[in-house]
Amino acid sequence: MEDFKIESRLVGYLEGGDRVYVDVTYVNEDWEATTVEHEKVSRIGKLSITGEVYDEGKYREPHSAGQIHSELLSIVRPPKGRTLQDIQELYGLWQRWHLNDLRAACAHMPENAHKLWLDKQDVICEEGTGYKYGTSWLYEAVPDSVLKRIRQILR
Repeated sequence: MEDFKIESRLVGYLEGGDRVYVDVTYVNEDWEATTVEHEKVSRIGKLSITGEVYDEGKYREPHSAGQIHSELLSIVRPPKGRTLQDIQELYGLWQRWHLNDLRAACAHMPENAHKLWLDKQDVICEEGTGYKYGTSWLYEAVPDSVLKRIRQILR
């Protein structure tokens, strides 16, 4: 997928009228990386999603910004052309794919690897590679279908 940037796209209104905006950047870079499958690659596509929440009637500075994905679940009214289902789907895609080049777990680790690590347990790759959770950042390619869907939701 080619690079793209979506800036300050209104995704909905919170109770009380606050507005929620989303920014999405997808950039391809020449970069030596190891994938979550332990393969070496020299080019990666990086997805970053951030957002801002503005008070009703105020446009200068947001009162919340950055990883505001939880605010998407509080949207009570989407703008014209979007549905609450679209917003919930965007929330899931944001949670799953944001910063896809910074994965601490490989594909062979349990879903609760992070919790185990927080509980001071060693989490080691089950495929015998010796990779230990959190010892490097791994890359996971975002499927084109996901990138297309994000663009479609935010059109």
